[in-house]
Amino acid sequence: MSDRKRSQKKKKSQSRRRLNTNLITYTATFPNGAGGVIESGTSGVISGAVGFSTSFSSEYSALSTIYSEAKLLSVSCTFTPIASTTTLAQSEIMIGLNMGQNATTNAAPSSFSGVENLRGMQHIPSAFLGTRTYRVRLPRVRNFLPFTADAPTLPNPDAGSPGALQYYGSGFIASTAYYTMFIKCKWLLKSRI
Repeated sequence: MSDRKRSQKKKKSQSRRRLNTNLITYTATFPNGAGGVIESGTSGVISGAVGFSTSFSSEYSALSTIYSEAKLLSVSCTFTPIASTTTLAQSEIMIGLNMGQNATTNAAPSSFSGVENLRGMQHIPSAFLGTRTYRVRLPRVRNFLPFTADAPTLPNPDAGSPGALQYYGSGFIASTAYYTMFIKCKWLLKSRI
């Protein structure tokens, strides 16, 4: 092999090793609603939906001036029981991922049939010790969307921050707080530079 070919091969391998300095992973944790509290309604039903978006981050304003695009890498939800297990009726919620919705379009289900066939469906009882983490099994998100519009009004399951968690449960005491729920998201951000 000639010296010229060796030199070109070495330059190619060096250029491949360079870090892409305009990409960064960013993690944010935010509550589901006010203080993360999930409570039953007046009929003893717990129903809700939560999507994922960079706009839920406390650093959103600062990040939006630096980064122009985002795509979701992972999501997990941490549940903590807050209702007394000795004096209240206990039940469970069913939770799963709906890829046809996102943070802009999510809607709470009105029955168990709205959640029983969702992706990664699990049961979360209202009585357990400690915390329970639900890891969302996202399909691989291939494409970036604008940082300020990562959850568009027309959901795209292959770009930005797709999907929304939906949960439903019945048999609870009416108007009672049962859980706290905090969502942790990790995004890949791309800078303007």
